[in-house]
Amino acid sequence: MKRDVEFLVSDKDKKIGILDHRKVMDAFGEEEVSRETINKWVNAIDQQKSILSLLPSDIKIDQICKRVRKYNTISFRGGLREQMHDTRNNPIIPGSSIKGSVRTAIWDRYVKDDSVTHDDVFSGMKRGQKQYKDDKLIKKVFSPYSRRRGGDPNKDILRFLQITDVVFDPDQASCEVFKILSERNEGWKLKRFDENGECIVKGAVALGRIRIDERSLQNNIDKGYVKMRSPVRSVEDLFDACNRYTAKMLDLELDFFREDRELNNDPALDKYLNIILSIVNEVENAPRNTCILRMGHGTGYRFMTGNKINSKKIKTCEFNELLKVIRKDGRGRYEYYPYIKSRKIASAGSPLGFVKLKLLSE
Repeated sequence: MKRDVEFLVSDKDKKIGILDHRKVMDAFGEEEVSRETINKWVNAIDQQKSILSLLPSDIKIDQICKRVRKYNTISFRGGLREQMHDTRNNPIIPGSSIKGSVRTAIWDRYVKDDSVTHDDVFSGMKRGQKQYKDDKLIKKVFSPYSRRRGGDPNKDILRFLQITDVVFDPDQASCEVFKILSERNEGWKLKRFDENGECIVKGAVALGRIRIDERSLQNNIDKGYVKMRSPVRSVEDLFDACNRYTAKMLDLELDFFREDRELNNDPALDKYLNIILSIVNEVENAPRNTCILRMGHGTGYRFMTGNKINSKKIKTCEFNELLKVIRKDGRGRYEYYPYIKSRKIASAGSPLGFVKLKLLSE
């Protein structure tokens, strides 16, 4: 979101407000908003000026915004990344986001790091450029009986997993400044550029529902429509697969930084790694009714993909071609980095996106 166009900042009150354009129209105080007023509004947007200057002087951002949040710190140069909300303006974690993280954990269980070949991901040539897709691997894991190249939703094993949105109270989200730790020659440093973001606060608790349609699943397995996958047989097995995946990714994250600990790093890196270590301890000691996943903005390449392109069955030359496509960087700035060389963090070095799921009895 752009400041003064889609959200407003009140320095005096330390508030951020998400504009409600209907309320803005009412605040102009005209029975029918005139063409002249609309032109002034459009010009303000073009010049990136605050719309408050066009409104009566006694108008507060609370009156023209659909929600307003307090902030402790703010980046006046950055935009605002919005947290997803429902129609009642409650912050939510969509069920599709949770299911996507579960899907990645199951993927990791059946697509081993060294099992991926070049043919598994190469999809052909387009305008003289090699194209790479994961269609074949998706079919292998989730829809092996499909005749389609990328699988069939009706034969996808995860269609029997049902997860609702998780809805939080309005005051369980806040505005944070997201900073970026980037690798430099002398060590890991915070970039000057940062951005504002709404996010669900640490420790917030809400209820959702997760279930496996066991009857339909077994019926489809018996008829040979889908292939049985053990983590999908119970929620506890799913949680176990998720914890194994999260633990693996966290270990890889710690390994990635091990050689850099002695460099002249920003103190934020130590804070970040200490939090990662504490999450490792939580995952390793999680009971069967609990799992820890990572999802949403700032998750990073490793947690989203599981590092599947690390396979030794892909030749070096093929691997380099694949990396170029993944990076989408025509200037070759990251030629010597196998993965994106930055980490996005919130205040006090906190990594983004870790969520704990706990299964309660009916």
